[in-house]
Amino acid sequence: MRIVIFLLLLPCFLFSLEVIEDKKYNIVFPSALKQSAIKMSKLLDKYMPLYNKYYNYTPQDKILFNINGLEYQKANASSLFNKINIFHGTYNALEYDLLATNEYAKLLLIHELSHSYQMLSTKQQIKRSIFSYDTSLLLEPNVFLPNSLIEGNAVLMESLFINGGRLYSGYSRAILNSIVLSDKLDLNLLLLNTREFPYYGTRYLIAGFFMKYLYDKYGIVVLNSYFLEHSSSYLSPLSLNFE
Repeated sequence: MRIVIFLLLLPCFLFSLEVIEDKKYNIVFPSALKQSAIKMSKLLDKYMPLYNKYYNYTPQDKILFNINGLEYQKANASSLFNKINIFHGTYNALEYDLLATNEYAKLLLIHELSHSYQMLSTKQQIKRSIFSYDTSLLLEPNVFLPNSLIEGNAVLMESLFINGGRLYSGYSRAILNSIVLSDKLDLNLLLLNTREFPYYGTRYLIAGFFMKYLYDKYGIVVLNSYFLEHSSSYLSPLSLNFE
């Protein structure tokens, strides 16, 4: 176990990492990105109380944010429950057209924070480790939800929190309209990857506009409470608390 702890802490010594600690989150970042981390901290202080309200859920544990400054890495982010990676990289014109915003870093944060709340939402007190080993992938109630529901909801949240996002993109609207006019809008296209243009991103766009429809009809709290309600009724042999 000492070896594991040493290996986890080693990057802090090799790459001069710093940490911003808060009751709700920790942000780990290289010294060169300190200003970005401070801006992220201010955004989290603003957004997390709203997320608690909109998802009708407050995370049991801290959320860990890891900011990476790889110059050759395309700008993107990923989320695994209460662990979020943000990559600062290069952008291109197509990404700006697709996302309809110049606040790219903020959009990434909002999108991935949405995933954390979707996955973490539960009516049960779940112990997320057994003998100090992380078991989140097995125990999170919403991990097996259709990807389109998860990504569509995150796309909706993008446009609720910033002046832009995929739902305000002319590119996204053109793709949606072309799919509808071609009579290709069906459940398979929503739930599965497609080999036709725009390939993988199709579900993001279609599901995002579908979530916008539900938001207009029911409101954000009712819509996002779906994840909390699903957590108490999903069928899984792993829905146990390990003590």
